[in-house]
Amino acid sequence: MRKEKNYALELGYLGTKGTRLDLQRLPKRAAAGSPADSEARRLLGNAVGFTYDTSQANSIFHAAQARLTRRFAKGLSVNTLYTYVRSIDNASSIGGGGDGTVAQDDRNLAAERGLYSFDLRSFADD
Repeated sequence: MRKEKNYALELGYLGTKGTRLDLQRLPKRAAAGSPADSEARRLLGNAVGFTYDTSQANSIFHAAQARLTRRFAKGLSVNTLYTYVRSIDNASSIGGGGDGTVAQDDRNLAAERGLYSFDLRSFADD
């Protein structure tokens, strides 16, 4: 009589990278904390404030999954599944996020990088 294996382990990984994503900027706004008034902050003379839509945003997504299955007699089985996801970008809450916000500091887009606005960990402190 052949003895069957009772456990099965499955591992998976998924990774994606997004480039040239939508990003909204306010290039005429002064840097955060600037004491300048609204007229002195204008980088382009005689131009009123405007929103500049560009494709300078990036994103990266990693997901790992582990599933352990225990098989019993007569077709009964039990699954345990664990999924780890990490989503990082510099534009999910601006531009494509649909809430109309723009980059906080137009001169430092790297400061916009962080967890996606819809990442569950970003809601943990709320």
